[in-house]
Amino acid sequence: MDVERKIVFYDKLTFIYLEMPKFRKEETDFHPMYDIWLYVLKNLLVLNNRPKELCEKIFEDFLGS
Repeated sequence: MDVERKIVFYDKLTFIYLEMPKFRKEETDFHPMYDIWLYVLKNLLVLNNRPKELCEKIFEDFLGS
């Protein structure tokens, strides 16, 4: 928003904020694909044994296996 003129400068711009500590779903609760991505991003440092939901090619490439 242009603060001085109080008009929106680009109506297609959207911000989405994710609070990762509040994401508490486990492997059995995944429904849409973004749940899986949020799980991967939150647990990236501790993913030693991948759940079966993360066996797709995109996750193999992303996780480097």
